Amino acid sequence: TISTSGTTSYSGNIADLTQDPDAAGSPILFFLDGTTDYYLNYNRATGINAGTISGPDQVRIVQNGGTQQSILQASLAAGETWTSPAVFGGSTVTVVVNSIGTEANINISIAGAPVTAPITAPVTAPVTAPVTAP
Repeated sequence: TISTSGTTSYSGNIADLTQDPDAAGSPILFFLDGTTDYYLNYNRATGINAGTISGPDQVRIVQNGGTQQSILQASLAAGETWTSPAVFGGSTVTVVVNSIGTEANINISIAGAPVTAPITAPVTAPVTAPVTAP
């Protein structure tokens, strides 16, 4: 769940809907909790979902319709971005699809809560012994 009162961002992979939800690994569904709610999933065309016609191999964002029909907001391919209306405490949510493969790599963030790049260990430059004059 991504919300203004809890986790405000995610950067990583999302697995497709054919994966076992009880197995360890990447999440398969995100709930975007605002005054209007959205669900995000990776619609990979594989397994029982191989024949999908609408949005194959794309990240899909659906607005929860409550007691009404849900509404597809976006089907995103690699390199595409979607931004919600300001229904998250007055802020928007941005979804960026970085890559598509056996899993989709995505960034989700509520405005004002940017996703930071993964931290990598610093690289130490080689040090040479000082040269003394003869």
